[in-house]
Amino acid sequence: MEQGASINLAHCERHLEKAKQVPLSIVIRSVLDPGQTNSSRRDVQALYPLLIQHRWRALSLVGRNALDTFEPLFRHIIDNPQACKLSSLHLGAYWSLSPATPLLVRRLLAQTSTITDLAVPFELLAPTYGLFPRLRNFQGRYGSETEVLRILRETPQLQSLRLSSLYPISLRQDHMGVAMVSSSGPEALCRVEAVEYLDIDCSLHVPGSLLSQLDLPKIHTLRLSELRWGYQAADLWIESLMGNVLWLARIKSFTLERVRVSEKLLIRILQSLPVLKSLTLDSQEMVSCRITKALSQQPPAEQRWLCPYLEEVRFTLCTLLKEDDLKGLVEARVRGVPAVMPTGVTDPNLVSPVGLRKVVWNDRDMTEEVLGTG
Repeated sequence: MEQGASINLAHCERHLEKAKQVPLSIVIRSVLDPGQTNSSRRDVQALYPLLIQHRWRALSLVGRNALDTFEPLFRHIIDNPQACKLSSLHLGAYWSLSPATPLLVRRLLAQTSTITDLAVPFELLAPTYGLFPRLRNFQGRYGSETEVLRILRETPQLQSLRLSSLYPISLRQDHMGVAMVSSSGPEALCRVEAVEYLDIDCSLHVPGSLLSQLDLPKIHTLRLSELRWGYQAADLWIESLMGNVLWLARIKSFTLERVRVSEKLLIRILQSLPVLKSLTLDSQEMVSCRITKALSQQPPAEQRWLCPYLEEVRFTLCTLLKEDDLKGLVEARVRGVPAVMPTGVTDPNLVSPVGLRKVVWNDRDMTEEVLGTG
C-alpha cells in the first residue's frame, strides 16, 4: 500500500477479501513529508476496518512515517495477540507527534515473543531487549555500542545483525528526547554463538571498539559500508581493527561498499582474511591495478598466496580499474591454476591457490569473456 494523496481503498479491499483468513504480510510505504501528516492519517485510518478483520504475520512501515498515525494498528496487534502473532516487524524512519507512541510500540514488543525478524531504532527497543527468544534477524539504528552488546547478549539465536547510525559518544540525546548513557569502559568478550552475518553502516561512527569486544565463532559474512571519512582517518581505523578483531580470520564473504581506504590498507585487510571465498568491492575510489596484481601475483617460495581460497570477485564502480587489469586476474587465477588441489598436498596455500570461478566487473563476467576467447 502506497501512501500519497490518497489510497486506492477499493483495490486494497479486493485483495483483502481474496486473502480471507490467510495470515497477511502488510507493507505500508510512505512517500510523505511532515506537512502531509493529516491527509496520511485519514488515508490510513480508512483502511483500519479492512485490516482488523485479518490475521497478521508481518508488518513493515517503509519510508518516513508519522508513527502516531499507526497507533490503532499497534493497538489492534496488542489487543489480538492470538490473531496477530507477528513474526516480522519493520519500522522505518519516522517522526512522532504523540509522546505516547514510543510507549505503545514498546508495549507491543514486550508481548510479541514470536518475532524472528525485527528492524527498529534502539530507543523503541528499550527496555525489551531480552523478550525475543526466537529473534534471528535484527536491524538496529541510532543506538550506542552498549545497547548493541546488550541485545547480542540477550538474543541467543540471532544469526543476522545489521547496524546503522551508531552513536560514538557516551551521552547522547535519542529521538524521543531521552538522554541515554552508554559505557565506554573495557568489557569481557561478548560471545554470540549464532551470528553468521554482520552488516555495518559506518556513516556516523565506525564501532571498532564494539567489534573487538565480540567473539563470533560462526561468523562467515561481513559487510562494511558508507565510511566516507578522509583516507587517513579511515586508514587509522582499519589499522586498529586489523589488530584487535580476532574473528576476521573466519570471514568467507566480505563486502566493502563506499568505504574510503587506501589500496595499501585494503591489501592488509585481504591478508587478514585467509579463508575468504567471495570478495565484493563497490564504489571504491582508490582501487586500481594494484589490487588485481596483488591477487594475481605468485608469492615467493614458502609464502601464501593472497586469499588462496578465493572463488569469486566482484568490482563495481571502481573507476581506476581497466579491462586489461581484470583480464590479467582471470589469466592468473582462473586459467593459470587448477580448480582442485593436487593429491597429497598438505598445505595448498603454499603451492597454488584454488582456481577462481568468477570475476565480475560492472556486471561483465570477465571469466566468461576471457575463457571464451582462448
